[in-house]
Amino acid sequence: MDVLDSVFDPLRDFAKDSVRLVNKCHKPDPKEFTKVATRTAIGFVVMGFVVPDSLSWWRITEEAEELLAP
Repeated sequence: MDVLDSVFDPLRDFAKDSVRLVNKCHKPDPKEFTKVATRTAIGFVVMGFVVPDSLSWWRITEEAEELLAP
């Protein structure tokens, strides 16, 4: 039984913690939802500018290494 308890105890604890989390969470009101959605959209826009820029720098570096290779 000790082996079974060592397997099922973590699962039981996880289930209890999950139920506690779901019971504690709440749905956001419209103002809070709008705030989160706006900040998420801004994050996507910023990453849209940052990531392609860094990828172009990486491509330029690769091309320079190819030119400098013997």
